[in-house]
Amino acid sequence: VSTFMERLNLKPAVDELEYRIVAKDGRVRWIWTHAFPVADEHGKIYRIAGVSEEVTQRRESEEQYRTIVQSSMDGFWAVDDGGRFLDVNEAYCQLIGYTREELLAMTISDIEAAESSEETESHIRRIVETGYDRFETRHRRRDGKLLDVEVSVHFVDTAEGGRMYVFLRDISAHKQREECLRLSEEKFRLLFERAPIGLAIAGKDYRLTEVNRTLCRLLDYSPAELTTKTFVDITHPRDVEADVTLAGLLFAGEIPFYTLEQRLLKRDGSPI
Repeated sequence: VSTFMERLNLKPAVDELEYRIVAKDGRVRWIWTHAFPVADEHGKIYRIAGVSEEVTQRRESEEQYRTIVQSSMDGFWAVDDGGRFLDVNEAYCQLIGYTREELLAMTISDIEAAESSEETESHIRRIVETGYDRFETRHRRRDGKLLDVEVSVHFVDTAEGGRMYVFLRDISAHKQREECLRLSEEKFRLLFERAPIGLAIAGKDYRLTEVNRTLCRLLDYSPAELTTKTFVDITHPRDVEADVTLAGLLFAGEIPFYTLEQRLLKRDGSPI
């Protein structure tokens, strides 16, 4: 109350204030008041006039929004349609290394590392037109390191102007795993193709899905021709039963591997 009265004595003596009251039923309610002092002919304030409105539901919604945003493990922004930060949560501050106060003085272009300023402006225009986007990009941390993020953004047109509400997830570890997997697959592919022994990969239908150069050379087939066949097709008829039996046990998980000496058939039908 004292703060309210002190603010009314300021010039100009008009005030808007939100405060809590305790209703007759004991519930705490939020009230918005637009008030101004009324003075007599000597300038002495003897009355306060104004209008009040209950805003409990709005305040509770704002509190829920704030709680959800601040407790989220993902980063959060509210930005205007010019790309200026209006709000950020602590999770994003931790990810990017800037304080909330520092970010509120910045724009998206200040931390965006994958797009130029012009590309970011164009991207924002597309989001404004469509109302939604989801994409991956990179942000530059305060220490200069790059951060891979997945971005989910919704655009809302409000009375105060366009607002974008953005959730951001750190996917750096996921990107590192993808890169390790890619390198591992490249190494496997290199070893598979250049191995001095014949190699093939077959499915449960016995069809050859992948073959290497050495096997093609041994059997005198091209890769395209050989991958239309099953390993039964290229096995000598007298050796098929033993091979299929062992393969069945392998596919059933009853044995971890098998070794077999057998005859394969070259393109001209001759065995090796």
